Amino acid sequence: MTWGQAHTSKTARMPKLLNPADLTRSSWAKPIKSYTDVPDVYKEFFDSLHIEGQAFPYTVLTPSYEKFIHKTTEKLISDFDHDIFVLEKNGNTFETRCYPIDGISYVEIRTALLASSFMICGMIGQGKHTSSTLKFNSVTDYLFTPILKRVRCIPVELGNVIRVQS
Repeated sequence: MTWGQAHTSKTARMPKLLNPADLTRSSWAKPIKSYTDVPDVYKEFFDSLHIEGQAFPYTVLTPSYEKFIHKTTEKLISDFDHDIFVLEKNGNTFETRCYPIDGISYVEIRTALLASSFMICGMIGQGKHTSSTLKFNSVTDYLFTPILKRVRCIPVELGNVIRVQS
């Protein structure tokens, strides 16, 4: 009787296993199309932008990989005005990095089979150079195309010639 109770209580606390299809979908990046789609932990950030009456900024949520070999936290990337914001979930709060479009030095897209990452590098507040990497399943790499195009279309001055990166 005691063994049965102990076994039952341990089984009840074990996480439910996902089937392979659900596990794969959990690694997909997701578009955030409106304020109501924003996870609660990030709503404070969008409240501070005062975007009422404006179009919602282009935003993508990348999953956490807590149960995978290469662990990473959930991140959200948002293209707002002249800045790219990367928010990284940290428990019940988040850390924010603001990359001004003209301060971005490069972006990097990596793909290996179904594992992809999007890295953005550049200057953030007070001249500090840093980078952020967002990991996701390659099936959803198209979600990063608008941000990539926006960063690549910044003017670059070369002496007296201005060239547009492409």
